[in-house]
Amino acid sequence: MEPEPKVDHIEQLPVELMSLALASLPRAADLLNARAVCRRWRDTAGEQHAAWQRFLFEACPFPFSWKRFGRVAAGSSLQCFLRLRRQKSRLAATWTESYRKGFSTGKYSRWVCEIETPEFVLPLLFAVRIFGLCLPRGFSTLDGAPQRQYDKEHSTSAHAGGGGWKISNTDLEQLELIGKDAFLGLQIFHDVEPGDLPRRLHALHGYGHGGAREGVIDEHLRTWWGGARRDELLAELFDAEALVALTEFVLEDVAKGRHGCRLDSLFWDVQGIVVRGVENVAAATWPEFPITMEFPMFGDEPCWVNSRQVPPFFNLAKLSEEVERIRRRADKGLEHAV
Repeated sequence: MEPEPKVDHIEQLPVELMSLALASLPRAADLLNARAVCRRWRDTAGEQHAAWQRFLFEACPFPFSWKRFGRVAAGSSLQCFLRLRRQKSRLAATWTESYRKGFSTGKYSRWVCEIETPEFVLPLLFAVRIFGLCLPRGFSTLDGAPQRQYDKEHSTSAHAGGGGWKISNTDLEQLELIGKDAFLGLQIFHDVEPGDLPRRLHALHGYGHGGAREGVIDEHLRTWWGGARRDELLAELFDAEALVALTEFVLEDVAKGRHGCRLDSLFWDVQGIVVRGVENVAAATWPEFPITMEFPMFGDEPCWVNSRQVPPFFNLAKLSEEVERIRRRADKGLEHAV
């Protein structure tokens, strides 16, 4: 009869047992702590792709949908999780009362002053990802806009050279409106910042200042979103690295606050669209989005696009293009390094 293996120290556990123990840890913090035990534990913990993927998707906005549709390259789940966790932790530490109050001087960003936690930011970034995939091309090709790149000042000034400010009434009438897939991003914007929506409709549809309605958004994503391109769009939308890259870019200069950070520019774009009525830019009415059916409130008059809603869409389109440009540049750098 062979003697039972003797283990005098946790570092001597066989890799198989180590893997089982690490895979059963319920919290990301526990798995991170396990990496500090020794090199063998660090390496084995780093190989727990399924566990890191689970923790990564739980940290994303609308985690139920991420668990269903999310994807991350094998071997990248730990790094993606750490990158996203770092951004969320930095934002949480920055989002103090004094920091929030700094936005009070922003015409279109002061709406965030009373939101006590920054949990609403990632849903906004998820909406930006939707726009990057689904916005009509017309929003990024207005009055010479194809030659322009992203600039955060385009969001906060009509004189900074952004696209859409010179749109003519004729071009405005011919502008392709927002389709059903892209409108999901507007619904998220609207859930987070209801703007001037009457209080009775806040209660009727469950809108809450500072938070998207996860269950409703998840149901749209689960059942119909993407249409004929559903598989392709879901794969692109739930690319974890793409969301993390966008988050890192927008929050890179978050410490600057109201005067000069990209997050402030995003807040301006959100309210610049929402305050003028998201239903105005809808291409049709859809039962899935009651706001497109409840408005306008004035008899049978049709909705109309407010010309001041066009520049924020330009900014969001260019934001998405800029992040994808950075990602492609990084991928080429890796190819050259190999």
